[in-house]
This record gives sequence, C-alpha cells and structure tokens, in this order.
Amino acid sequence: MNKVMKKLIGDEQKVKADDAHPQIKPLPTQPIIDVIKADPHILEFIPAEKYVLPPIDLNLWNEHKRADIDGTLKTFEKFINSPMIVDDFGTDHVARIKWRNSMQEKDSRFNDAWGENILKLNNAIGLNYQMIGMNRGYEGTNPAENDNLIHDIMDAVPPMENYKWMEVNDKIKSMEKVKMHLKKYVEFLSKQKPSLK
Repeated sequence: MNKVMKKLIGDEQKVKADDAHPQIKPLPTQPIIDVIKADPHILEFIPAEKYVLPPIDLNLWNEHKRADIDGTLKTFEKFINSPMIVDDFGTDHVARIKWRNSMQEKDSRFNDAWGENILKLNNAIGLNYQMIGMNRGYEGTNPAENDNLIHDIMDAVPPMENYKWMEVNDKIKSMEKVKMHLKKYVEFLSKQKPSLK
C-alpha cells in the first residue's frame, strides 16, 4: 500500500472514531426559554417586561458610592425585566433540585435562565441587600423620600422564613408589588438633583 492510500485510510478511520465519540455537544437550536416553557413541570411562565430604566444622575451619591450604585441600578432593571416561572414542585425543594440538575445536564444554558426567575427566594433577598446600600452616601435633595421609598420596597419583600411556604399566587403578587415599588423608586430618582453643598 502506498503512502497516499495509508493516509486516506488513516484519515477515514480517524473520522469514524471522532463520530463515535464526539467531544463537543452541539448547541441546542431551540431558545432556552422555549425549552423551559415546554417542560411538563412548568405550570406558568410570566414573561419578562421590557422596562427601560430612566436616566439617573449618579451624582446623587458621593463619589465613593457611584460605581456601586451604577451596578445596583443595573440589578434593578434586570429584576424588573426578569420572568416569573412557576413549577409544580411546591415546597418539595429536593425534587426541584434534582429536576434542575437534570435540566442543566440536558442544556447547559438552563441554570442561567432559571436564575433569572424572580420567584426564587435568593433573587428577592438579594434585592433587599441591594436596597440597604441605596441610602449610603445619598446626597440628593430629598433624602427623607428616598428613605421612605427604599423602605417600601424592603417591606414588600416577604420575610425569608415565610416566603418558601407561601402559596404561588401570593409569591407572584408579592413580586409584582416589589416591581411596582421599584419602578416608583427609580422614577423618583430620575427626577432628583444632587444637593448643593
């Protein structure tokens, strides 16, 4: 057998071996949201909004807080524009975790998409931690109203020990209320001016 024939046979065998043991999973072509919505464990999918945060002057906060506040405002916009996804696991968190792991194995995009579900307790609690920082270094002309609006948002987030036992419809109502207060707050901020010292 000449060298050319050996090379062709070798290349053909290599291709067959690569086909039998693919190294890279092809990316799914179906949008991940469609994959989630089609899953039999999903009872309801409330789509994300398309809310655009109004311009807010970062000079409302002292210079040491501005970078943090900019990131927090982006978090607010993401929270408002995230979906609510209701599954059929109720309070069976162990079954939900098994399902999530299974979904992630099938599609590597799953955890990122599921993480945006604002019905997840961590998203609501994380928002409250973000709110605490909004008062620090605030130098706008109406600090009392800023404080009141922050507390309205924090009061709308149910306590952690109650949230996981709430009925799904109550969770949805709570998160709708949080989003409403959050929009009211950013609208307030968009109209504020830095105080003159």
